[in-house]
Amino acid sequence: MRKIIPTITLCLSMGQSHALQTDDLMSKCSQPEGSMSEGICIGYISGVSDTIDSAGNRNYCPGIPYDIDLMKRVVMTYIDRTRHIDAQSETPPATQRQFASVPVKAALLEAFPCKANQ
Repeated sequence: MRKIIPTITLCLSMGQSHALQTDDLMSKCSQPEGSMSEGICIGYISGVSDTIDSAGNRNYCPGIPYDIDLMKRVVMTYIDRTRHIDAQSETPPATQRQFASVPVKAALLEAFPCKANQ
């Protein structure tokens, strides 16, 4: 019984999720290839991609198999581009304060439209 309680506690604490903000994602995606942080970046982008796809979005066609390195570059470029646009206003860039899934989804939908919907 003593082994079960710590295991349950560990599982419950690991189950807590923390929303990843855009700056956090960019920091992780900027780490060396093969690092744990870069793995989190790749996993996050893959998760958003899978969510878009599983939701039945008919405007999203990343190809099979999809190129995760290309997706990572697309997302980072999109975030940099939107930061530049936001920087022209006097307010802090919106992309810094939002959940990372917002610009990731926008970047992927923009970069990988289905041919029939272009």
